[in-house]
Amino acid sequence: MAGSPRYLRDQIQRDLSRKMVFVAGPRQVGKTTLARTLPDAGRGYLNWDVPAVRAVKKEQKHYHLDWPVVPSEAARFENLVACHLLKWVHHQQDTQGRDVELRYFRDTDGREVDFVVADRRRPVLCVECKWADVPIDRSLRYFKARFPGCDAWQLSATGTKDYVNADGIRAAPAPALLSTLV
Repeated sequence: MAGSPRYLRDQIQRDLSRKMVFVAGPRQVGKTTLARTLPDAGRGYLNWDVPAVRAVKKEQKHYHLDWPVVPSEAARFENLVACHLLKWVHHQQDTQGRDVELRYFRDTDGREVDFVVADRRRPVLCVECKWADVPIDRSLRYFKARFPGCDAWQLSATGTKDYVNADGIRAAPAPALLSTLV
C-alpha cells in the first residue's frame, strides 16, 4: 500500500489545528505511517503501543499429541518436547493451582523461541529445540536478554554437550530438562 493516498490526511490536519486527534483502527493498516507524515509529527505524536507487548505476536503452532506419527525427526523431537512441557503445565495447574501456560514466542522481527512457560503471564522458562549440538540460537539469546530472570534452555535431540553460556543459557541433551518435569 506504499504510495497510496491517505484519504483522511487533510481532515486530520485541519482538526489538529484546534484539537487532539486519535487515529484508531486494525493493526498494520498504516496508522503510524500516516501520523508520522503529518506536519509536526514529532511534536505531540503519541504511540499507544507498549513495546514489550507489541513485539509478541499471538500466533499458533500445531503439535501432535501423538508425536511419533510426525514424519520429520526434528519436528518429531520438537513435538515430544511440546508434549512434555504441556503435560507439566497441566500438572502444575491441576495439582498446585498455578496460573501457568505454555506459549510460543515470535516477535515482529521474526525472532522465535519454540516454547515459553509463563507463570502469571511472566516468562519463567524458555526452551529452544535443536536436533544436534549447535551454537546458542540468536533468538533465544535475545529473549533471555529481555527476560533475565527466565530460565533458558537449548535442548538437543542428538547432541552431547552440556554447558551454561555467559548469558546464563543452558545447552544440554533433552533429558537434562525433561527428566526434571515431574
